[in-house]
Amino acid sequence: MRGIEATTNLRGADALVDEAALRELFTTSLIALIDMQPGALDIDVQSAAEADHIELQFHARAAERDSGMPPSDHERKFTWADVQVLAKAHGVLCSCQAHGATLRLRRIATAA
Repeated sequence: MRGIEATTNLRGADALVDEAALRELFTTSLIALIDMQPGALDIDVQSAAEADHIELQFHARAAERDSGMPPSDHERKFTWADVQVLAKAHGVLCSCQAHGATLRLRRIATAA
């Protein structure tokens, strides 16, 4: 409806991380990207598995297609500051730039 398309390239999808941290940070990151960039948008989400963590990268760029719906003009828009507050609360490293963010979620050890 608003002309937003997302692509994913997820590696390490079988890795265990804190479910609440992943759910909250993933959702908040997408909302922040959408709120900070009005109009049609292409979002790319990638993950990489490291020995002790999973790295999630979010990146957005303006799209050439028309948006069938004007951007919302609600009072409060999410920003990277919101993502950083949640990341800190969950003990997740977060690096945010204008058009994207990188999150490093610690792996959870599996029961032996």
